[in-house]
Amino acid sequence: MQEDALFNLRRSGSALSFAAALFFMAAAAPAQDEQALGAEQSAAAVRIPEGHLTPVYADVAPRIDGVLDDRCWQDAARRPTATASGFTYRGLPYLLWAKEQTTAYVANDEEYLYLGARCEVDSADHVVARILMRDANLWYDDMFEVFLDTFHDRKSAYYFAVNPLNTQMDGYFSEEGEVENRNWDGVWYSATFVGYDAWTLEMKIPFRSLRFGLFNGEWGTNFVRFHKHTGDQTVWRDPGENLLRVSLFGTMDAPPRRQTRPVVDIQPYLSGSYRDLVKTEKGEFDHKEGLDVAARFLPSMSVVGTYKPDFAQVEADPYRINLTDEELFYPEKRPFFLEGQEYFDTPILAFYSRRIGDIEYGGKFLGRVGPTHLYVLSLDAAEYLEDPENPGGPHDYNFSVARVKQDITEHASVGATGIRRTGPTWRDNDGLSADAAISFNDEVIFTGQFVRVLDGKTDLADNGLEMSLARWTSGLSLGGGYRDLGPDLDILKTAYIPYDDVRGYWAWADYDLWLYRWGIKKLNWNVEHERYLNHGTIVKTPFGSDDQRLQREGVNGEFGVYLQNRLTFRTFAEANYRAEVFKILYDPPPSEPPYAFPVRLNFENRYYAGSVGYNLEEWSSVYAFYEWGKHFDYDLNYWGGGFSVNPFSRLTLAYDADYELLDGTFYNEEGLEEEHYEFIINRLHADLNITDELAARFFVQSSSDLGHYATNALLSYEFAKGSHVYLVYNEKRLYKDHLRKKLGRRLLDQLVFLKVNYLLAL
Repeated sequence: MQEDALFNLRRSGSALSFAAALFFMAAAAPAQDEQALGAEQSAAAVRIPEGHLTPVYADVAPRIDGVLDDRCWQDAARRPTATASGFTYRGLPYLLWAKEQTTAYVANDEEYLYLGARCEVDSADHVVARILMRDANLWYDDMFEVFLDTFHDRKSAYYFAVNPLNTQMDGYFSEEGEVENRNWDGVWYSATFVGYDAWTLEMKIPFRSLRFGLFNGEWGTNFVRFHKHTGDQTVWRDPGENLLRVSLFGTMDAPPRRQTRPVVDIQPYLSGSYRDLVKTEKGEFDHKEGLDVAARFLPSMSVVGTYKPDFAQVEADPYRINLTDEELFYPEKRPFFLEGQEYFDTPILAFYSRRIGDIEYGGKFLGRVGPTHLYVLSLDAAEYLEDPENPGGPHDYNFSVARVKQDITEHASVGATGIRRTGPTWRDNDGLSADAAISFNDEVIFTGQFVRVLDGKTDLADNGLEMSLARWTSGLSLGGGYRDLGPDLDILKTAYIPYDDVRGYWAWADYDLWLYRWGIKKLNWNVEHERYLNHGTIVKTPFGSDDQRLQREGVNGEFGVYLQNRLTFRTFAEANYRAEVFKILYDPPPSEPPYAFPVRLNFENRYYAGSVGYNLEEWSSVYAFYEWGKHFDYDLNYWGGGFSVNPFSRLTLAYDADYELLDGTFYNEEGLEEEHYEFIINRLHADLNITDELAARFFVQSSSDLGHYATNALLSYEFAKGSHVYLVYNEKRLYKDHLRKKLGRRLLDQLVFLKVNYLLAL
């Protein structure tokens, strides 16, 4: 009982309460238990671990089966320097041994880094494991995770994680978690085994999958375990509130006998397809061949080339309703762009790879020399955008990008980016960018960026500037900044700029109050405010109002209640103002320009929302929301919801829907007219893992705005590590009769696609 009392104190918020509890238990203990109590007090008074590991050399490679019975693990267990033990609860103001202990071992040979771990449990029935989809959020399950800071810059690291079902999750982050690339996928191996008092795991990570400093004598490392049954996180080295705070990780001797020779990965593919489009009278058969090559001449430098890559197996983007005047942002999913994507996570996104269409050929270079990071990319691609100056696309364009970033200290860096997009119309469309980032006390972060864009054909040029300061903690977080984006900044066709012609500031604050009492887990408040002027343009409205330079202003607030019974309630309110300039043609038009006059229209929006969810911090969950108010000149009613479930361990299902109504009354030439718009979006997602190598994914969505539903089904089989067979079926089919009658058929697009690729590692 005393052990359980100590164990439950992990949720306590002060060292004083912990000391008081120890005193209470000492006073209540019988005399004959003094020796046992002393042992418990010794266990509670945890010393700080040394935090340094030296892998043992594996003369015989372990068999990766999840069972720690290999010779290298026996050697590591006899050497304290190769064993990570003494895991403590994360984020407490004092160190407290984990009740269910974890022990990790490290070993290596010339080709691989090996990691083994034993995760103790009170009972095998308490092991939580349901997720089987790679790179899903494994913290919904029991999980073991290892971090490797291979450059030992105390800022960036790879991470590798598995749950007891041997589902893998990996990625890369920098700036101590401020920039994360969850789409990074490396080739590595793992296995797990669940016993009656522990679950165990083994990992085999090829050195060829990692970039690392050739002359680094040490790597940063840490181990984290998630206990889903108890809700705990235990760590080898406690990073505090930020799990990704690399500067507080432990260290490991970089394996002196490790692969550093040049390596080449060649991945050719062959595909065949049958496609039936609405614009063709009959289906068409086609085939494609392509090639991807990745070479690492030094451990810290990689060269990647591609020729006609095919991304047909990449899942389609979900339909979304956009209630703002900003362009929707879609994350990159295409494998070629994933490694190094974090290089361009800057305040102004000057390079947005989704702007690049079908790639013909190209390559990129990623490298690092000490504190200097380099990234160079050049691609020839085809774009299908309508171009009135050069019709008859698609048109071929070249995209060239160069990025250099210099770490000044562990907490400060500067960077520069150059971008060029050339083609038959917009030639010499260039962008130059300079940025900087500084962190103070691992909580306060400053970022700044200046962008200059030029267009060689029109001689247009403009600037963008953004600076921000933010403080992030698990309690009070706040920040703000200044933004100045010129009216012609969008001439840079490679950038993601949601809106331009603004000059002003924004500020925000977020506060979490953790209670764990009265049935409440935590309360959350969030407030944001922004105010922007235009760049001095004075535009008269039809009513002859005065100077109007206010471009946009908004304020919103949110309040949430998270209950210990897993229910969540949130309320939201927002009011914003936006001005937009329209060009109205003169009637009749004059013989000489200008043929139009500008008219500025002002819009005010007010939104209110409420939502409820259950089990939102778990994989299986359900939620619903309702939003109402004024959207421009329309009355808005917007509601939706969804759920995700695991009917059984190898199947996951998720469904969500949005339903929006807009009603307005307007005057036109014929008098008063009512307008009514209805938008309905449905999305269903299913993932079935038949075996660890064979998986099926199904995604269907419908949009009343587009008038069709789209189906995407994928069957994938990994017949060798990194080598796959893909069978894809895509379809778009109309369900509105008036659209079907207009086009003469229901089927818009149908694709059956087979692709085989093979990884040849040299």
